[in-house]
Amino acid sequence: MRNSEALKKMPKAQLGWAGDAKAMLEQQARLANQQVWTTAQRAYLESVKRALIGNSTTTPERLNQFDGDAVCKWDCYQRMTMLEPLVADIFATGVAGDFVEAGVFTGGVSIFMTSMLCAKGLLGDGAQPHRRMWMADSFAGMPPASASSRVGYSSEGFTSGTLIGTVGTVTTNFVNLLGRADVPYDAAAVQSRCRKHGVPAGAHFMKGWFNETLPGAIEKVALLRLDSDLYVSIHDTLARLYPRLSVGGYVVFDDFKFTQAQEAILAFRKANSISSVLHRSGPASSGPFHSLDKMVYWQKSASSG
Repeated sequence: MRNSEALKKMPKAQLGWAGDAKAMLEQQARLANQQVWTTAQRAYLESVKRALIGNSTTTPERLNQFDGDAVCKWDCYQRMTMLEPLVADIFATGVAGDFVEAGVFTGGVSIFMTSMLCAKGLLGDGAQPHRRMWMADSFAGMPPASASSRVGYSSEGFTSGTLIGTVGTVTTNFVNLLGRADVPYDAAAVQSRCRKHGVPAGAHFMKGWFNETLPGAIEKVALLRLDSDLYVSIHDTLARLYPRLSVGGYVVFDDFKFTQAQEAILAFRKANSISSVLHRSGPASSGPFHSLDKMVYWQKSASSG
């Protein structure tokens, strides 16, 4: 992971993996050990993950060991798995709000986030305890280079119109994955509407550029996952949705390895006086927090932002 100048200057007390790695590992072990899924729910979640990665291994040794035809590539099994203890903590502590992914592509992780709501019977448009799943994306690929250049950054190879996942593609993937016969269904463990063909009620698309569509109808957020690569996309998402993230909720970043992603995240933290400790999954982590690519997250605090 290349470190930006902002990351190099960041106070070590805010980096869980710098100087106080033991505390971070202990926190991750606590989250992993306290998560509660029934046997049927676990079977359902595992089957969804395996369906999403196709013929890929669940424990790749390199990021390019993936099934080219799979909906979710790279070390996707691990990227999905590390969300499970965070979501379980949200459920256990009653953190209010919906789930959001900003940067959906073909829908892999969004589908898995939806499946966790399905497993707990919480997906829906009604009042609490129902929660919605919001999928925000241009669904037209990456923004034009001018979007990055106007804030002083390049598009770093993510050229306009690349990485396109359409609403139709994501809808088809919902149909083919959540409704598959080999994904076990137990009426007591999995919400019935998630077995219907199509995108289930409670899961919604937000099509358009983030600075034009967010926050839209989103009122409260419990889990915010950002996978949009570029400074402007990440900063726009945080500016519009972080104020709606509930205390105790988590914000998770897929792209911390990119220098401009680090700059966007750390600039937002600094501007908003956020000092909550940054944690990460990675090759040296154990259990559900092991991943080849480094996923960075923090939990919103009433005192430290």
